[in-house]
Amino acid sequence: MLNPSEQLAVAEVAIYAILVIPSIYVLFKHGWQGLNGWIFLVGFCMLRIIGCALQISHDKKGSISTIPAIISGVGLSPLVLAFIGILHESLVTSSFSSSLYL
Repeated sequence: MLNPSEQLAVAEVAIYAILVIPSIYVLFKHGWQGLNGWIFLVGFCMLRIIGCALQISHDKKGSISTIPAIISGVGLSPLVLAFIGILHESLVTSSFSSSLYL
């Protein structure tokens, strides 16, 4: 039986493993013009998967470590950078933005 911490980590691994697939697809679909946002989003998903997998591993061994918490915390920075890149891309590619600069 898994404890609640392990159950949460397993659920996060499952969610981010599913979400990384469309993120990688969109990264390759947009190419260079979307690289600012999508590369950080893929990085965020990968860091969260690694952090949760390490947490599961440490919980199974019964050891206490701060490494999974640090890796999961670092995963928040790419998320913010991804949002900034995606917002920048939407501003540059929208037709509304062209009328703002005239």
